[in-house]
Amino acid sequence: MTENKDQTMIKSQAKFINTSGMMVVDDPSVDKSEALIVNVLKGVWYGELTYDNDLNLLYITACHENARILLSGSAEIEIPVISSQIGIFDHADYRNDEAAKSMPVENYELHRDGDLWYCAMSKITNSSKSGGAVYDYGMLSEVENGDYILSMRKSIDNEIVDLTITI
Repeated sequence: MTENKDQTMIKSQAKFINTSGMMVVDDPSVDKSEALIVNVLKGVWYGELTYDNDLNLLYITACHENARILLSGSAEIEIPVISSQIGIFDHADYRNDEAAKSMPVENYELHRDGDLWYCAMSKITNSSKSGGAVYDYGMLSEVENGDYILSMRKSIDNEIVDLTITI
């Protein structure tokens, strides 16, 4: 990305945990994500939402706290969004209704497994002033419907330690 030196970048950061060693990067309304990222380093991840001066979201980034040495190059995949939300989630938490039972939720109709969790994710984005937020097991943001690019980077130990969604 080429940045204008006069452009201010606004960043919002917080921590979340990955317990499963896998991440899902997708629209939280999707039942079975095709964006299941395996071989992810477990532990504490730093979530970051990057905005421009006009508060337009530019990037959603998650980086493991021990991502010190990254391999050059990255893999990319396209993520379609149909519910105006995209996020990076611990696979163990993704569309897990049990995990959402203690969370505040939007009052939407529940038709499928995982819909209670989706209502909790919707509550997070609807309650956020900027449309984005980090919670215990991931992060997400409100976005326009469309296709987004996920870039992934590995450590020298061949584990995924850095994920970036370009908005």
